[in-house]
Amino acid sequence: MKNRISHNKIRSLKTNDGEIIQSGSAIEKEIVEFYKGLLGSAADTIPTIQPAIMKEGNVLDRRQQLKLIEPVNAEKIQNALKGIDDQKDPGCDGFNSKFFKKTWSITGQDISKTVLQFFDTAEIHLPINVTIVTLIPKV
Repeated sequence: MKNRISHNKIRSLKTNDGEIIQSGSAIEKEIVEFYKGLLGSAADTIPTIQPAIMKEGNVLDRRQQLKLIEPVNAEKIQNALKGIDDQKDPGCDGFNSKFFKKTWSITGQDISKTVLQFFDTAEIHLPINVTIVTLIPKV
């Protein structure tokens, strides 16, 4: 365990200015400042939705409203999958959309069943409803 901790330790870091830092506290400070720069500054106020503007704004026409409540079927699910770029980042299972497209004859029935179940019950299997956020610093 100690070996792994030692192995995972950052011993030096090259800053955006090209400076190499080796002090633990300086490395920590540099990492924090780097990510603060990515996140931006805090907002003093949060914009709110103004009801008057919402009432006057665009609304869906009847055709668009009906389109939103159309039943979902296996064909629509497969067409939606076909519309996703093959190189789209993989999900938490490690498979990208190309995998599911190529294996549709094997996986399609289970995928369709799962998606249709979601639309019927408004509940989704927990492992599917997972998002992984990875921050990769520019080097």
